[in-house]
Amino acid sequence: MIGFIGYGNLASAVVSGFLDKSVLEPSDITVFVKSDATKQKAKNSGFFVAEDINSLIKASDTVVLAVKPYVFAELLSGIDTKLLEGKTVVSFMACYPLEKLENDLGNCRIVRVIPTIAARFCDDCIALASNAPDVSDVVELFENLGEVHHVKEDMLDRIMIGASSGLGFAAEIMSMYERAVMEMGISKELAHAITSKTFANAANFDDFDDLAAKVATKGGVTEKGLFVMREENMAQIVKNAI
Repeated sequence: MIGFIGYGNLASAVVSGFLDKSVLEPSDITVFVKSDATKQKAKNSGFFVAEDINSLIKASDTVVLAVKPYVFAELLSGIDTKLLEGKTVVSFMACYPLEKLENDLGNCRIVRVIPTIAARFCDDCIALASNAPDVSDVVELFENLGEVHHVKEDMLDRIMIGASSGLGFAAEIMSMYERAVMEMGISKELAHAITSKTFANAANFDDFDDLAAKVATKGGVTEKGLFVMREENMAQIVKNAI
């Protein structure tokens, strides 16, 4: 049994991936949220909706913290930490270190996991860290959603920017590309297909610099386009965003 404190976009994506992989059934999932609309959404999905956090903890072997740190801070005083003894707590929270979680929650196994909303498609790049001696079962669980990388904790928040925020950055670049293709008189439908396929195909290559060099024949339009990107210092713009 797994309980989610919070059920926003990220938790919803993770749950969708688990359900698609048949790792969990709706009856395995308990949710605690404050929003009436989200409660109804969870009920419609077949999940049990807990009336309070401690009811969720009692019903769950694994408790997932899928809220923002400031929300967790507001909820913390209402958590009976004795109920967490012997359980696993998975935290999706950014910038909330293991040491602080351990001080807050007491005698339970805590694992910080950084998934992205790509977990919905079971093709995610996930990082995790823990001070517990063995988290192989947590790694195995999240491997259903994509690649899992067990790293030192000081890398987690950097990876979150590269992977989770990176989805937004990539989407912004792809949106710009799609609009530029449309400005050549190409329909939105075809421009979207071109953009999606182009970026997906580029991702299949191991060395992106080598791919750019192979496509950019001397004196051709690709070489000229790459020259513009480099002259405009696109690399610095991306670096500044990250």
